[in-house]
Amino acid sequence: MKAWMRDGAVLVTGATGFIGRHVVAGLLSSDRPVVLAARRSAGASARERICKIFGTLAERLARIVEIDLTDCSSLEDEFRCRRSDIGTVIYCAGETSFFPDSTAAARAVQIDVPLALIDLLQARGLRCWAHVSTAFVCGERSGAIYEEEGDVGQTFHNPYEGIKLESEQQVAQACRSLGVECKIFRPSIVVGAAPATEGGKPSNLFLEFVRILTSVARRAGSQAIRIQGKPDSRFQIVPVEYVAAAIAEITDCPAGSGTYHLVASNPPTQTEFLDMLTRHLGVCGARVIEETAVSNPSPLEARLARMLAPYRKYLTQDVLFDDACARQWLDRSGISAPRIDTAEIARLVRLAAPDQSG
Repeated sequence: MKAWMRDGAVLVTGATGFIGRHVVAGLLSSDRPVVLAARRSAGASARERICKIFGTLAERLARIVEIDLTDCSSLEDEFRCRRSDIGTVIYCAGETSFFPDSTAAARAVQIDVPLALIDLLQARGLRCWAHVSTAFVCGERSGAIYEEEGDVGQTFHNPYEGIKLESEQQVAQACRSLGVECKIFRPSIVVGAAPATEGGKPSNLFLEFVRILTSVARRAGSQAIRIQGKPDSRFQIVPVEYVAAAIAEITDCPAGSGTYHLVASNPPTQTEFLDMLTRHLGVCGARVIEETAVSNPSPLEARLARMLAPYRKYLTQDVLFDDACARQWLDRSGISAPRIDTAEIARLVRLAAPDQSG
């Protein structure tokens, strides 16, 4: 019997988000008791939103709760007034904007609500807290980044990274104090079929980049395209399917509290990745350049520069995320780290442009 089945249901927050919906899909295909938490949005109830994504399967196999993760009082209404059967929480919810409109709201979702949930549920059977963060809590560091590293005095690209790291620290401390197992997951840039939400924006932007190059290949095949970046820096992407499977597996295994990088096994350099992509598409003339600005950009180069502008700092950073702790458990389970190779490039092209990839 699975540990979290023996110890109660699994609560997933952020069930309608990018990573959350992939985690939920895996849980619904198993025989695990599941509680899905979502908020009312755009006039649609949590139940309506979840059933739109997962169909009647969610209604039959999961308990759906509607809570506002910016309002801790809604947690009390749902969980304090009756006994909870939740043994595990997979916390996928979070403010994903690099520069949130409200720092207070971002901190509420990332810090205040997790702490309140841990406190509410610990006395009612909570055994394990799985917390989805980001590998980029490393901030502006470069070189090797290890899973056990947290605050080492780094500066951050944006408020999002700093809040994520503070969330990790406070959640881990609260869990230690209350005897709850805490597993923190740090994926790199997650790519895959994503919803039109803030959390899905990096993946959707990546797929749009692939679609643009696919369009170039169909129209001309050869065009000089300069893309600002850092040619020899590693391109840190990881498929969402691996991230979801790894979260479920490590949450369920007897690993104890810890932090886990979820990354590709062979992150290619930006030049290597672009070469693989353009060879697959039959595009000639595209290259990564390190200049801070493209002189006399073509309309296409200007469009790509505008698209990539919010992520420019990440494209000039070279990091290598060590994932030894994650591999220790995933290798035993037969979950291999993904490789960014020609086969994966072909899959991503099919995902981005299914009618054009052949």
